[in-house]
Amino acid sequence: MCIYFGDTPDLTYKKREHIFPAGLGGTVTLPQGWVSDQANELFSSMEGELMHDSLLALDRYLFGPGDRRGKASKSNVTVGVQDDGKVALSYLSMGKPHLIDQVYLRTENAVVSAQDDGSDADLIKKRIGNALRKFEAQSRFVFLPCPDMAAEDLLIGAHDGKVFVACGGERPSGDRVYDAIRKILGGFQSGELNRDSQHIRQKHVLTENGNIARMYAKTGMNALARLRGYKYAAHPAFDRIKRWIVSGENDDEFNYLPSISAERSRLAYALPEDAHFCVFTQIGDEIRALVCFYGRYTRQFTFGQAPDAGDFKYPEGYICDWKNKAEYTLAEHIENLVSGRRTRLKNNN
Repeated sequence: MCIYFGDTPDLTYKKREHIFPAGLGGTVTLPQGWVSDQANELFSSMEGELMHDSLLALDRYLFGPGDRRGKASKSNVTVGVQDDGKVALSYLSMGKPHLIDQVYLRTENAVVSAQDDGSDADLIKKRIGNALRKFEAQSRFVFLPCPDMAAEDLLIGAHDGKVFVACGGERPSGDRVYDAIRKILGGFQSGELNRDSQHIRQKHVLTENGNIARMYAKTGMNALARLRGYKYAAHPAFDRIKRWIVSGENDDEFNYLPSISAERSRLAYALPEDAHFCVFTQIGDEIRALVCFYGRYTRQFTFGQAPDAGDFKYPEGYICDWKNKAEYTLAEHIENLVSGRRTRLKNNN
């Protein structure tokens, strides 16, 4: 039975659920059979919003972690502004905006802008051309509305196997984009396109919504399962918040904006720098959870009535030290701190 979907028929369990999102550096998973593939798939897109669109995304782009291949974290591609005031497609990584390969197609001309990787003009044209030719087979693109552009202009770029199209007004038709790409490819063959590469100021909008809040709570529920086991996490006492995590039901009860501190929270100062953590306490007969990312972005939840009286006599927690690729309980962390202090005292004596 799935912790989140319960005994829904036809669930499968081929994958494992990360306790902390892998995109935020989580490495430890819950045992196979605890969270269904269907729940995992549901959470995948919402975790994408957490990592790319929420307020904590800025810390992720500035400090990491990178992806599973060790590459730096990147924002979604958005429309930015170049030094000369012209718009361009770019993404943010490690605090620096980067152009993607693109062509600004106007009525009178077309201008090529490229990522600054040292490639010569011919290689850039070949790279853009190959990416845009794939569009002819897929006919799919990501639309980025841009009110600063003239309605008759198109900005077309390629990055990470996707085609991005920006323009003023409504989403352009596939036929219009197809014709524009054919014109670009024809221009490459005739050598009429010019290269233009400048610094860029990215206009990346960060926000908070219900899906992002639910991913904080989901991380907390995963951590609770890791600390107390499958049966405890699957207890009906937590059904109400799990229904919110899965469907958004009772959003007014659980969805609050995060508490954000300019510096790390007091608790975070006792933990590894920029670590993520979940801490659980019992107040009366209720289990309270504090979920924190990067030691600065915090949400608190009432998970439900404790299945047994005195479940949490003392605070318990689970920590993701993503910089060192390590995860451990709060008790283990305290024991390591105490052991280290004992070792230092012994060496000093």
